[in-house]
Amino acid sequence: MKNFLLNNTIESDGFPFSLGEAIIRTEGFEIHTHDYCELIIITSGKGLHTAEGRTFPVGRGDIFIINQGQSHCFSRSRDLIMYNIGYMEEIKGLKELTALPGVMALFELEPKSRKNSDFKNRFHANPDQLEKISKIIKEMEKEMRSEKPGYQTIFRNLFINLIILLGRNYSDKGFIPGRNLTKLARCIRQIEENYTEEINLKSLADENGLSYPHFIKTFGAVYGTSPLQYILKMRISRATELLETTDLNITEIGFECGFGDSNYFSRLFRKRMGVSPGKFRKSGL
Repeated sequence: MKNFLLNNTIESDGFPFSLGEAIIRTEGFEIHTHDYCELIIITSGKGLHTAEGRTFPVGRGDIFIINQGQSHCFSRSRDLIMYNIGYMEEIKGLKELTALPGVMALFELEPKSRKNSDFKNRFHANPDQLEKISKIIKEMEKEMRSEKPGYQTIFRNLFINLIILLGRNYSDKGFIPGRNLTKLARCIRQIEENYTEEINLKSLADENGLSYPHFIKTFGAVYGTSPLQYILKMRISRATELLETTDLNITEIGFECGFGDSNYFSRLFRKRMGVSPGKFRKSGL
């Protein structure tokens, strides 16, 4: 992982992390992208951050994610100091982490909703939270610099601890946009765990403290589609997997994927995939 924009960058060959501290006195970075994800923690100063063509003010305590390939830059900085932790995208995909609504909200949903929310869903740590976060990062830096036996495992565990701390603090925040994004994360988690069953979306929203109209609007802003279409996409994806890997007949596969009517399943599959389930299986698409 190469991060030429950071001062005092620490990285290790073959290790999917980098850690650095950037200090921007007056000017900023030119617009750029990374081949990895980046967790940015601003510890001092203020400035402007531009991501995918939208510009937002940032300052001490702001914490946010820049996804792999996402263009961004800083400008009009006033002694802006930040930690930058680079990591490969699959690291945050660990099941035990994304199962936490706060982690899913901060690491996955906030970056996707940034354009529509005007960055209002970002995590802004208070001084006590920022102190705890900085302490973990200092330990990560110490381990990375030491390169003592097992330092990579300790660094990775500290990173996981940091993600959990951020997720917990994000869930506990009192500002409404952040709370709503965490509630949406709970809804999405339930959908992903139960998509082959009948899901009452209004009841799902009610159970998680969201009004149904707001749930539909927020979901669409994040994923660019409706919850129903999201569920259907997951069902079809599962159906293609079963067609490729099992000997179940078409009716059985439709049932396994949540379709009570095999004719409806076949029509929907053809509409989405361009061929019938049977032809899909025969052609090995």
